[in-house]
Formats: sequence, C-alpha cells, structure tokens
Amino acid sequence: QGGGVDENIDRWIGQLEQPGQPDRANFNVGEFKIHRVAVNGTYTAPSGPMMQATDKKSAYRLVGAIVEGPQGSVFFKMTGPEKTTRAAEKDFDAMLKSLHK
Repeated sequence: QGGGVDENIDRWIGQLEQPGQPDRANFNVGEFKIHRVAVNGTYTAPSGPMMQATDKKSAYRLVGAIVEGPQGSVFFKMTGPEKTTRAAEKDFDAMLKSLHK
C-alpha cells in the first residue's frame, strides 16, 4: 500500500509534469471513505519495477480514488488522453458510488 492516502495521491500527481490544479474530493459511500483526485498534465508514463518514466504524453488526465476498506485501502486509477478520460469520468464515479460490502 506504500504510505497513506495523501502520500499516494501526491505520488500520482507527481507522475504528471506541469500538473494543473488537482481537483480533490472526499466522500462516503456506505461504510467506505473515498478520496478522489483528478488532474491534467503531461503524463510521464512510469512503468517497470522502479516506476521509471519511459515516455511523455501531453494533454493527459489522471483520475484516481483511494477507498478505505476494513482490511486496507483499495486503489482505482484511470490515466489517458484528457478527452477520453473526461468522457469516462461519469462511469468512473458511478463505479465508485456502486461500492458495497
């Protein structure tokens, strides 16, 4: 799980060069506390065991959520071209709102 909620969200934002102002929200769905972030920028495409930047992709958007569960956090992250991720964002949020035990 590699750190707390803020550390993980900051790490996600750090995967973007020149990120815009992150849109952060916290809300509850049933028993779950959800921390959501969305931010635009140039995605550095980290991959591999050390998460090195392998390629840069401009005009990208990252939408992520950390769900605090009874046995630990669960992570959801969507990254892609801004137009594509904006089109899928309502479905991402609907998925989050559908969570139940």
